[in-house]
Amino acid sequence: MSLKKIVNFIILFLFIVMGSLWPISFWTDYKANKAYKANDYKTVGNLLQNEQIHNPNDPIVNYNLGIAQYKLDEFENAKNNFQRAVDNLESDSELKEKSYFNWGNSYYKNALKILGKNWEKNKIEDSKIQSAIKEIELSIDKYQSTLAINKQNKRAENNLKAAEELLEKLKQKEQQQKQDNEENKQNEQQDNEQQDKDKKDENKKEQDKKEQEKQKDESSKDEQSQSDEGQKNGQEQKQKEDKKDSSNKEKENKDDREQDELDKEQGEKEQEKMKNHDQNSSQKEEQQNESTQSENDSIQEQEENQEFQGEKKDTIQSSQNQEKDLKEKEMITLLKNLQNDEAQLQKQLIWQKSKGQPFAKDKQKPW
Repeated sequence: MSLKKIVNFIILFLFIVMGSLWPISFWTDYKANKAYKANDYKTVGNLLQNEQIHNPNDPIVNYNLGIAQYKLDEFENAKNNFQRAVDNLESDSELKEKSYFNWGNSYYKNALKILGKNWEKNKIEDSKIQSAIKEIELSIDKYQSTLAINKQNKRAENNLKAAEELLEKLKQKEQQQKQDNEENKQNEQQDNEQQDKDKKDENKKEQDKKEQEKQKDESSKDEQSQSDEGQKNGQEQKQKEDKKDSSNKEKENKDDREQDELDKEQGEKEQEKMKNHDQNSSQKEEQQNESTQSENDSIQEQEENQEFQGEKKDTIQSSQNQEKDLKEKEMITLLKNLQNDEAQLQKQLIWQKSKGQPFAKDKQKPW
């Protein structure tokens, strides 16, 4: 057996013996440190979890396991192990300070993990914002506990400031989203109301269109019916008019014949009347001439006897005046008779033109 093999055997034996005596085995601590330096945090976590089973209250095991889980982004598990480390450390030691600090970091990192990337530009669910706010508030508490142990811890001071700024941003984000949600809700309600209105208007237009089409169809039917009825009535009316025209024509022919007879009879009567009028006028002229001759004779006789009848002059003059007045009255009467005859003749002519219509009564215009 070579010397090298003998030395390795001795070292292995010592690891086994010492591991059975120390709370954390030397061999486990050796392999964990080696894996940690190689950034093999998964192996570190597995080794320390097995060791934690045997030594659950060992603050170093809990702290180192928390660090490995923090590196693996297992922030919930890391928080639990940092809490175990703090709870199992009585004095404000450097390890307790580190445990609080990394405990705060685990809350801070977990908040960012909940929010996701580009959370400031994107809309975040309200539940996620509330969870992140709670995580940041707890991280602030842990940083404050770190500074309570060591006020000179600049890393804790910087992280506390960053956590407070992030908390303010999250609260503003939450308030802004609440306003946006309220506006969106109002806009959605308005959109729904507008959609309902548009739908009602569309339904009304559709109903009006159907009603118009129905009325149009009914109107077309009515027009067709009226057209058919109009044609029928027109034919009947034409037949009636033709029949009426024929009847009127026969009646006009009959009336014309009767009127011709009446005109002929009236003409004969008029001629007879004119003849009588001429005879009466001749007789009246003869009477007037005789009266005039008699007056002249009387005047002559009076002139001849004037010398002898001077005293009767006034009486004769009065008689002459009376006779003159009488003659004037006769002339007026004759003139009136002529005027009456002329008016009667005009009435006869008007009657002939009106086809035998009766004369207008007094104070009544001709028809």
